[in-house]
Amino acid sequence: MKHFNKRQKLNGFAILLVSILNVLLFQNCSKGFEVLPQSEQLSLGRQTTGSGQYSLSSSVVDPITPPPAPTSEYDVFVVAGQSNTYVGGPLDDILDAPHDRIFEYTGAGPIIIAEDPLKSLDDRNNGNIGFVMSFAKAYVAANPTRKAVLVHCGYAGTGFSSSAPLTWTIGPGNLPAQCITKANAAIAETHGLMRGFLWHQGESDFGSNNTYAGNLDGLIAHFRASITGASQVPFVVGGLADEFAAEGGESGVIFQNIIADTPTRVAKAAFASAAGLPTQDGTHFSAPSQRILGGRYHEAFASIAPAN
Repeated sequence: MKHFNKRQKLNGFAILLVSILNVLLFQNCSKGFEVLPQSEQLSLGRQTTGSGQYSLSSSVVDPITPPPAPTSEYDVFVVAGQSNTYVGGPLDDILDAPHDRIFEYTGAGPIIIAEDPLKSLDDRNNGNIGFVMSFAKAYVAANPTRKAVLVHCGYAGTGFSSSAPLTWTIGPGNLPAQCITKANAAIAETHGLMRGFLWHQGESDFGSNNTYAGNLDGLIAHFRASITGASQVPFVVGGLADEFAAEGGESGVIFQNIIADTPTRVAKAAFASAAGLPTQDGTHFSAPSQRILGGRYHEAFASIAPAN
């Protein structure tokens, strides 16, 4: 009986001692671990120490997260062609007022708030308006979180076969090369996303029905291959004024159709019709016509552009 009581006391003491050790171990482990975010994985295991005893260990496994995609608030549009890209009727201080989400890249330095007359490659810009600002206003209205950056490369009196010192023929120093340089500089300056091309040209090549389609399509491919992020963006071409095209008779109709048929030859291209828009001199659109034409360019663009 005495042996039983003695053994019972020893067992009770052992149980008490184990309980105390468990409490101390829990407190010690609690200090060694911190609450981790759910995105991290906590694994607990037993490792042997040099003395052969077991100890608790923890290892954190970082999830593999891809880097975030680069973002920009600026959408870049390249404008190219000849004088109808910037020669229209006179400015109206209210209708043609600047917009705080429309900028232009002039070719050097940071972007500035865009304001007609835009800075084209042609220093002879006469202070009138083109269709570009109306396009840009429609674009930012449709995309309220975005900002438009205009890169104007228009140059009066130029074409693929014109006698002007500069032409749209692909080659060093020519207008395509200058436009590509300006566009890439704008994209680098703003970290912007290339969104589209606005092309209006043909008066200087009027009647070159056998070569114009090939020249234009080749230029589109060259632009898309040479400007950062431009390989899949929309290319919108605009029709010539009715009055101007009518002077060419049947040949003029054919030439106008060559421009209008660009989307059937080139992927992700669209046509902005100038039908019914009056001119101020038989060639250049009036100010009201330019504003309407800008809206038509945006409609054409939106018909093929991916959603932002």
